[in-house]
Amino acid sequence: MGNDTYILKIGSSKHCGEMKFHYVFVALLAAVLISGCTQTVQQVEQENGPTDSSLLDIKESGKIVIGTYAKLDPMTYLDDSGEFVGHDIEIAKEIASKLGVSVEFQDIFFPDMLEAAKSGEIDIALSAITITTERSEEMLFSIPYFDAGQTMVVMGDNDNITTPGDMEGKMIGVMSGTTGEKAVLALDYIDPSMVKVAEEKEDRVNSLLDGEVDVIVEDLVGASGVVKNNPSLKIVGDPFTQEYYGIATQLGNDALMKEINSILREMKTSGKLKEIKDKWLG
Repeated sequence: MGNDTYILKIGSSKHCGEMKFHYVFVALLAAVLISGCTQTVQQVEQENGPTDSSLLDIKESGKIVIGTYAKLDPMTYLDDSGEFVGHDIEIAKEIASKLGVSVEFQDIFFPDMLEAAKSGEIDIALSAITITTERSEEMLFSIPYFDAGQTMVVMGDNDNITTPGDMEGKMIGVMSGTTGEKAVLALDYIDPSMVKVAEEKEDRVNSLLDGEVDVIVEDLVGASGVVKNNPSLKIVGDPFTQEYYGIATQLGNDALMKEINSILREMKTSGKLKEIKDKWLG
């Protein structure tokens, strides 16, 4: 036994060919099965929608946290009793109701509110936020729920400013971090040194009332609120930009935004959005 040589016969070339064919067939079958599994996952995504936990987390907590800059009458502000009221507040409450959760409002300065939405500190930001390309790179936006545009507000006795071109050479008041500021600075005939940037809405309005600026630029909705609270002021000309308001949340909250979009579409179809608009804006 010790010196015997054992020869293992693998088989004829015919058998080897059959084995090779068998291995190739198994490999192809495995590839098909793997491909099938991948397609199934993709189909689940398409059929069932986003699979992130953003919507589930809110429903499990029983509360949605909404950031708003409560100085934008009639969109969002505090009434005499300190309650959040306004056009956007009613939309927020409707969304919370449809989600089956309570709502917690947080009054946050506008630029800080956008940062809170980006970081996930709040669930959503709802406060007359214009959808822009730049913002959409940093936040996830809903479908538009309101169409607005930038307009001009002047003293009631000012007949010298009626078109955007009339702002050339005039002192212009805008609020920091808003699309109004960007719209004014985008006008090639405007000298940036003639643009006075305010951190608070009241500061900007007061600068017009005190004669520090000749005109302030505000979206149509905000301008309506300014004039409503200050009868000595007036809106002049037509909006010189077209802007759409959207609800913002952190990038990746796809499941939550899909549900919000569904609610907004339902509100539009049922006439609820128009009802809210007519109530607060006439």
